Amino acid sequence: MTRIILASGSPARLAVLRAAGLDPEVVVSGVDEGAFTAASATELAGLLAQAKAAAVAAGLVRGRDRR
Repeated sequence: MTRIILASGSPARLAVLRAAGLDPEVVVSGVDEGAFTAASATELAGLLAQAKAAAVAAGLVRGRDRR
């Protein structure tokens, strides 16, 4: 089975994934979204997604897995 991790504490994002039939693990990244700037909303969303994924992945590799 594939492990799905939501690197966000957003209840709306969790609801969307559950409505799609998924039940992800929620691991909040701790990324300071206010520290990022970008030329467009699309670019900002991409930067934040990458930063959150990297932060959560690094935590899992270091053994901070919440399972």
